[in-house]
Amino acid sequence: MKKLLKFAITLMIVLLAGCASMLDSTPKWISSTYDSALPENKYLCAVGSGASRQDALNNAMATMAQAFSVSVNSIQTLKSSSTAATDSAGSAAYSDSAVMTDDSTLASNISEILGLEIHDTYQDKDSVYWVRVSLDRDKAMKLYGSKVSELLDSCDSLILEARTADNPLSGLVSLSKAETVAARIDDFYSQMRIISGKNYSSKTPEIETVRKGIVSSMTFAVDVKCNDEQAASLLKAAIGSVLSEAGIPVSDSGNCTIAADCTITPIKMDGSPYSYCSYSASLSVSAFGKNVFSWQNSKRSAGLSDSAARSKAVESAVSDAVQALSQKAQ
Repeated sequence: MKKLLKFAITLMIVLLAGCASMLDSTPKWISSTYDSALPENKYLCAVGSGASRQDALNNAMATMAQAFSVSVNSIQTLKSSSTAATDSAGSAAYSDSAVMTDDSTLASNISEILGLEIHDTYQDKDSVYWVRVSLDRDKAMKLYGSKVSELLDSCDSLILEARTADNPLSGLVSLSKAETVAARIDDFYSQMRIISGKNYSSKTPEIETVRKGIVSSMTFAVDVKCNDEQAASLLKAAIGSVLSEAGIPVSDSGNCTIAADCTITPIKMDGSPYSYCSYSASLSVSAFGKNVFSWQNSKRSAGLSDSAARSKAVESAVSDAVQALSQKAQ
C-alpha cells in the first residue's frame, strides 16, 4: 500500500511538471539571446518583438544594427520558408529556414550589415511576435572580406590616378573619389572589428599624404577683372580665402590660375518704385596650362535705392562665384 501511494505521488509530480512545461512554452532565447544552438563565440544575435512578425523582425534588425552603430532605414525582401504549429497553451511556434542568402544585405543610412539571417520566430499567447536574427561570424567575415577587397582595389586605383595625374587638380578630383570609397571601407572595418575583434588600418592617412604632396606642388595666381572696384576687391579676397582653407598657397605668379570676370550693370525701369542692378560673372581655373574648370552666371537684384540694388548685386556675384569654386574644391 505504501509503495502504491509512493508511486501515485511520484506520478502526480511528473504529470504536474509536464503540465507546467506545456504551459510555459516560451523559448529561452527570448530572455537569453545566446544558447547552445547559437553560441556567442560563433554568432552575433539580436531579438526583437512586435505586434506583427514584420515588426518583430524590424526591431530585431534594429537591435543588431545598434551593435554596429548604424541606423536601419530599410531591409531587403526576405525569401522565407516557415511552418507553424500550435502548442497546448494556444501559442504558435514557427520553424524558420535561413531567410536571407549569403550575400544578403541590411541597408542603413551609413552602412550595410552583410549575411544577416532569421533563426527563430515565435508568437506568444498574447499574440506578440518574437524574432531572433543571427550573424555567423566566420561566414560574415568572408562576405565582408570579399566586399572590402573590391573597395580596396577601387581605392588604390583612384590613389594611383591621383599620383600619376598630369594635372594636380585632376589628381585632387581622383582623391576626392578615393575618400568616398575609403569612408565605405572604414564603415565595414568598424563592423569587422566587432565581429572578429581584430583591428584594421584605414586608407584615409594614405589619401591625406598624397593630397599634401599634390597641394605642395601648386601655387595659385588670382586674376580678377571687374568694372566695380568693390566687387573686384571682395571677389579676390573671397577666392583667396577658399584657396587658403584648402591649404593652397596664393602668389602673384603661380603654376595655376583662377581668372574671374565680373560686370555690375545698373538697370533703369521706368515707373518702378525699386532700383535694379544686374551682375554677370565667370570663373576659369587652369593648372599647368590646362583648363580644368569653368563657371558663369548672371542675376538681377532689386533694392529701394540704386546703392542698395548695387550692393545686393555685388554680394550675389561674390557669393555665387565662391560657392561654385568651393564645390569644385571639395
